[in-house]
Formats: sequence, structure tokens, C-alpha cells
Amino acid sequence: MRVQALAAAQKISVPRLYERALTTGGVVASAKLSRIHDELYGVRRLLAIDSNNLNQLARVANATERLEAEAELLATIEHLSKVADRITAVIESLPDSERA
Repeated sequence: MRVQALAAAQKISVPRLYERALTTGGVVASAKLSRIHDELYGVRRLLAIDSNNLNQLARVANATERLEAEAELLATIEHLSKVADRITAVIESLPDSERA
């Protein structure tokens, strides 16, 4: 029953859970990897939203010629882009069977 509960919690079949367990080092490791995977994608989505918002702020600053914060906005956008790239690299380093 515990295996079925773990599979259900990860929204996968029991055979898929066993497959993950074999490739990740066990059922518990598989569950942890699944949580990490979900968290990374969630964080990446949030960073994308923040980047979009900052781009909109930069457009407004450019349109109104209020340049006081332009350098800061550009630096923040660059930083968010680098963080998103790092997260993508981590996701891509996961085994193919673990990528959505």
C-alpha cells in the first residue's frame, strides 16, 4: 500500500514509480527527485513572470523618459535571466526520464 500511495502522490503509475526508483536510487529518492523537479519548474515560472514585469517597467520608464531607475532595471533583468538559465541547466541535467 505504501508504494501505491507514493505513486499516487507523484501522479504516476506504480510501474513508473519502480522505474524511477531504479534510475534514482530508490523509491524515497524518486519521491525527493519528483519534488525537486516540481519546485524547480515552479521557481522558473515565477522568475519568468518577474522578468516580464520588469520588462514592462522598463518600457514605461523608456516611454516616459524617466531614466533614474533604468540601469537598476536592466541589471535586475540580467540577473533574473542568469538565474533562470541556471535553473534550466539543473533541470536539463536531470535524467531524461525525469524531465516533464
